[in-house]
Amino acid sequence: MTGSGSRTGARSAGLRMKASKTFDISSPSGLLLKLRYDIARLKKSRWTPDIRYAAFDCAVAAWHLSDWLLASVSDDRYEELCGHERRVRRSPAKGFIERNSARLPGLRECQLIANTGKHLILAMPDDPSVSAGTTVHFSPPFDATDPASWATIKTIPGAYVQSGSTRLDAVEFFSNLERAWRRVLAEEGHLDQALVNEELDFDVFDPLSFDYQECLSSQE
Repeated sequence: MTGSGSRTGARSAGLRMKASKTFDISSPSGLLLKLRYDIARLKKSRWTPDIRYAAFDCAVAAWHLSDWLLASVSDDRYEELCGHERRVRRSPAKGFIERNSARLPGLRECQLIANTGKHLILAMPDDPSVSAGTTVHFSPPFDATDPASWATIKTIPGAYVQSGSTRLDAVEFFSNLERAWRRVLAEEGHLDQALVNEELDFDVFDPLSFDYQECLSSQE
């Protein structure tokens, strides 16, 4: 999945060593592939526990793509992306979000969700206007005035991410961010430009039969 973008030459200077504790996912494009897989799991899930765990994984992968990208770029590009030199002992998260929020809308929310999932209680400043949870939809919509229709109503579980007054279905939220990550990784030389517009076809993509290893073998 890795392309030959304008910054490819700088990539090897930034990547310090091959990842050995990530189950053979070893590049930003590999983590992007995991995010796509997790979104497909979320879309295909029909039970609340499955939805909950898939959404959790989506948030973690979407946020940590920023860490994987920063670990894979040159020192000069690292400074451009997060606002300080790599050797400065400071978390790059704040600077990266400030400098890239326009390119990656939703990343700040993923940071809060992923870090809350990791620590349960955030030591960093929290934003109470951001929340994530599960819900249930009715199909067709529930009509309290029509008891005869109640027997045919189906309950459809789902998940959501809310920021302020805006609530998005989790599949839509993570799909939007995954789409943005495709553009960013291509711009940074970590994804073939031809793949930027490659959308997931949920009607044919089955995460249970997905040949993950075959895709991983072509990611470098």
